[in-house]
Amino acid sequence: MKKNIIFFDCMETLIDMHEIPGEREYALWAFEGSGVEGYWEGFREYFEDFRAVQRMLKESLPYNKEYDIKYRIRLVAQKKLGREKEKVTEEIAARLVSNFWSKYKEKCYVSKEVAETLSFLAQKGYKMGVVSNFLFKGGVQEILSIHGLDRHFQFVVTSVDEGWRKPHPYLYEVALAKVGIEAEEAIFIGDDYLNDYITPQKIGFTTLFFDRGAGYPEVDKRFMNFKELRNIFNRINENNILPI
Repeated sequence: MKKNIIFFDCMETLIDMHEIPGEREYALWAFEGSGVEGYWEGFREYFEDFRAVQRMLKESLPYNKEYDIKYRIRLVAQKKLGREKEKVTEEIAARLVSNFWSKYKEKCYVSKEVAETLSFLAQKGYKMGVVSNFLFKGGVQEILSIHGLDRHFQFVVTSVDEGWRKPHPYLYEVALAKVGIEAEEAIFIGDDYLNDYITPQKIGFTTLFFDRGAGYPEVDKRFMNFKELRNIFNRINENNILPI
């Protein structure tokens, strides 16, 4: 059976970043330059509040439940100001979120190899979609559009829109329902070993692992750059089977 539908992970697979954020960066990009820094004694205090909120959510939410960055930052502002100052809290949270998103987008870029490979796959008739964990509603769609990649994708499914993060099976099920197929009919590609390789494989996808750092030599179905991925699909088209 020829598989002509490809599901891609987004961040660090299709979209790279000049600086990959951790918990500190998520807090710093919102705080620094927001214009509302004065409500805290400094970034250290803000970061402590931010971390406390993240711990609370992690401990109280069901496994892999997702809430967007706006909700998370609103809780940080509420922690500082209290619930009784709702209007001010909303204004502060909006400034922090806007500041974060502006900086996040600036740090994103697309490599020439990725752009050329997606064009190649589209020309070969592959239908493509994105299945991604993300914290900003509409963010993946906006970033793909900014970098001219949105035209290649029939759909985008994100954790922030659906309420569950990979590797929760619901996100994969939503993606399959979008195109009305079974997992066995599609290929899943991404850089996260659990989310994009192991879990979709268990569901029934054929998986290709983007092993950028060559850290998984035991994985046979892997590639280390998008030029190599393009070569894999060249062989698929020549032989009408997956050579992996």
